[in-house]
Amino acid sequence: MTGLGRLLRRLDQLLLPGGRRPARPGPPAAAQVPKPPAAAQVPKPPAAAQVPKPPAAAQAPKPPAAPREPGGGRLRNLDERFAGRGMRPQLAYVAVAVLLVAGALAALVVRHGSGGSSSAHPPAATPAATTSAGAGKATPGVAVAAVRGCPLPVAGAGIAYVGPAAHQDVVAYLSEQRRLLNSCADSAGGQRLLAVVSLSTAVAPEGAARIAGSGSIGVLAAYALLPGDALARILPFDGGRRPVTASATVTGRAFAAAAAALAGDASSQEQRAAGITTTDPAQQGLKTDDLAAAAADRAAAAGLAHGCACIYGLLVEAKISVLRGLAGKAGVRLVALAPPGTALDGLTPRPLMISEQDQTGTSAPPIPLPGG
Repeated sequence: MTGLGRLLRRLDQLLLPGGRRPARPGPPAAAQVPKPPAAAQVPKPPAAAQVPKPPAAAQAPKPPAAPREPGGGRLRNLDERFAGRGMRPQLAYVAVAVLLVAGALAALVVRHGSGGSSSAHPPAATPAATTSAGAGKATPGVAVAAVRGCPLPVAGAGIAYVGPAAHQDVVAYLSEQRRLLNSCADSAGGQRLLAVVSLSTAVAPEGAARIAGSGSIGVLAAYALLPGDALARILPFDGGRRPVTASATVTGRAFAAAAAALAGDASSQEQRAAGITTTDPAQQGLKTDDLAAAAADRAAAAGLAHGCACIYGLLVEAKISVLRGLAGKAGVRLVALAPPGTALDGLTPRPLMISEQDQTGTSAPPIPLPGG
């Protein structure tokens, strides 16, 4: 048995509730009583007394209750030296402390040897899945890790806000986003990212096709201020599930789908209002609100049906180098990159409004259409 095994066995005998505590040993070896002559040996006591047989003449007497330990010479002698001074519990505590320290040191060595990494030094960026956005057959392939050389933080849990803060200086915001776009295009031009495009003037479907109708740019949604609607709306292209080429036909289909959604919402509100026949003031107030909302939806749907010039922003996906080229097109005011890893359902877009020239206001980000 190893020294550690003997130590653990000894601790079991001393500390466990069922263990038997050895009796106090006799005097130290230097003060032992001389061995009596053979003729004067103490007679063997009766069996009922259960006194152990004395050891051989050449051995010192053993404590009667002490169990025999295999190979236990040095540990027992050390224990007997301190037991005579009332220090047996302290010795056990020291032994336990030594074991705990040794275990902690071993765990530390193992952990350092395993090569664990720190969050302060993230691994190198992994290539993101790419898509052929112009073909309109793939889901957006946004980066899932940091883009090397691009000072954009990774979107936590796929959630990101892309746009200016309220009451922000517009000139400073434009300068910052353009510098960021150029830096990322220089270092990782081939990486695909989502981006929110702010236009300098509101455009109709033909204007959106002229600006973003390239096969290398996939469009997922347009942001529009519709006639009679106080809220900016999100008009999804092809359901907003995949990037498509923003031809005039494709943009016209997005307008038609949005008009149908608004018309359906208006019908529901009108039916709900018609069902309120009580003269209760609170119920009459709800009826008035429903009819007003239905009228706004009808006006917005009519504007879309006529191809209104109401698009002031776009959500696109393309290589960063292509996005920099898009930023230089006539009618494009800004291309703001979304952080790598941004999910479509986790993005909160906030394009610049056409009217925001010096300072941003407090207008909310565009919201989905009814049922969107």
